[in-house]
Amino acid sequence: MRAVALVLSASVLATGCFPKEPQKRLYAQLTEGTFLVGGIAMLTVAGTGANCDLNKMAGQVTAMGCKEHEGTIGTIGLGLIILGLVGFIATVSSAEDDDKPTPVIITPPPAPIVTAPPPPATSSGSGSAAPGTP
Repeated sequence: MRAVALVLSASVLATGCFPKEPQKRLYAQLTEGTFLVGGIAMLTVAGTGANCDLNKMAGQVTAMGCKEHEGTIGTIGLGLIILGLVGFIATVSSAEDDDKPTPVIITPPPAPIVTAPPPPATSSGSGSAAPGTP
């Protein structure tokens, strides 16, 4: 039981969020990932206690110390997995959002103002007479 308390207190002290310091936040994420991998490794090594039943002789009472040992290792491993996941989520969610760079807007230069050429000059006259008539 002391081992469980020691692992739990050490893991709580080792995890942290550090929202304003990226270097420490990286260390916290690596530590929490290590807890996660360590918990998976402990669950891989931990037995189910079935071998305790298999190794006993016929008529022999089951040794409870064997099953308790297997259960304690599994509990610590599961605790490390949960602690690693919760710590990682807390670290990532408490991090400040990166400042998004403002987009660069490129506007085309204004088109040059083109003036239309003046209309061709027309002869002035009455407008109703045919050309060549006085």
